[in-house]
Amino acid sequence: MLISLGVDFRKTSLEGRERLLDPFRQIDAIGVDGLDILEILSIHTCNRMELYCWSPRAEFDGAQAVFGDLAERWTESKCVRDEILLRGNTRSGDEVVRHLLRVASGLESQILGDIHVLGQLRRAYVDATERGTVGPHLHRLFDLALRTGKRIRRDTALMEGRRSVGSEAARLNLQRIGDLGRTPRIAVVGCGKIGSHAARALGDQDVHLVLLNRTSARARTLAEDIGCEAAPWGRLQEECRAADGIIVATGSDRFVLAPETFTPDGSWNVRRHVVVDLAVPRNVDPDVGRVAGVTLIDLDSLNPRIAEVEEARVAAVDDAEEIVDEEVPAFSAWLSARRAGEALAPLRSALMAVCEREVAFATDETAAARTASRIVAKLMASPMEEMRERMRTGQPVEPVADIMRSLFPEARA
Repeated sequence: MLISLGVDFRKTSLEGRERLLDPFRQIDAIGVDGLDILEILSIHTCNRMELYCWSPRAEFDGAQAVFGDLAERWTESKCVRDEILLRGNTRSGDEVVRHLLRVASGLESQILGDIHVLGQLRRAYVDATERGTVGPHLHRLFDLALRTGKRIRRDTALMEGRRSVGSEAARLNLQRIGDLGRTPRIAVVGCGKIGSHAARALGDQDVHLVLLNRTSARARTLAEDIGCEAAPWGRLQEECRAADGIIVATGSDRFVLAPETFTPDGSWNVRRHVVVDLAVPRNVDPDVGRVAGVTLIDLDSLNPRIAEVEEARVAAVDDAEEIVDEEVPAFSAWLSARRAGEALAPLRSALMAVCEREVAFATDETAAARTASRIVAKLMASPMEEMRERMRTGQPVEPVADIMRSLFPEARA
């Protein structure tokens, strides 16, 4: 059975997501041995942490038992484990399929239609595949999700305008800075996907834009492409003090900006600053928001902005949800066919053996194999259709599989 367990911005605060992040990262290293989970894939974005699993045990013992074991593997702290189960989202079966398709479509993003999400899912899928934790069920599920996301991007207006967390942060930063009577100076700290989107959004505005990144070459390359300035990482504090607006989105696990950045000598800081921290864990010490003249905005503070975006894209949401509704049954149909095939595998093997042996008397082995395959395909068409119907109507296929295994024991895989 498909199951998923995760937390996101809707029910878990930024502080809560930070607290859960480090142990979440360890799941890939620790593994899920002993939990009867055959496949697992983890997704971590700025606003969500989710585990997707295929667990035979969930079908027989119930998904809740597996959720409890997953939460326990996630963290050794009983308090945190209870928080995961209380504030987390647990899903099973078709609910998992629908949710992942909505995630891939940008319908579950903090910024509706966030264009980053497809790339984030693709990287998570590739990483899990390379680790060898993805089997046929998650392969099929994520292939369907990625195709659905691409279809929505192509056929609806949901992802138009290249809206993302980065671009919305740029827009909000400019709005909060307001009219200074001069060209505002803005620093973007971190030139990954999110920082790059923020920088490109600002590159179209009348601003003095400075990019900083730990790997200076990345900042220089992006700056040349946009047509702005790049500064070395060693000038981080100086550039931030000189900036009216700052957008921070690095991959650091530590604060890169502290209160001292803006009050280096403890004196009143004349320049006002708008700082937007887009990182999880946060890159800006929350105490920065207490410094006179500094406005600090984190991911959770962006939420009021989201309502405006959602209101403007209601029509696109309807179109996207219609596509999701169309695509969800595809996984169930595939799963039904797979289970039907597995249940009837002994019969298929027995028929192939008989047909090949009997046809071989009249022709060579190669022709016998081809002819036998065609005969068996025709003979199996009706049983396969019946098994698919049993699956579609919720009837169990295991009794049929058990009968087949007992009737054709020599044909067991």
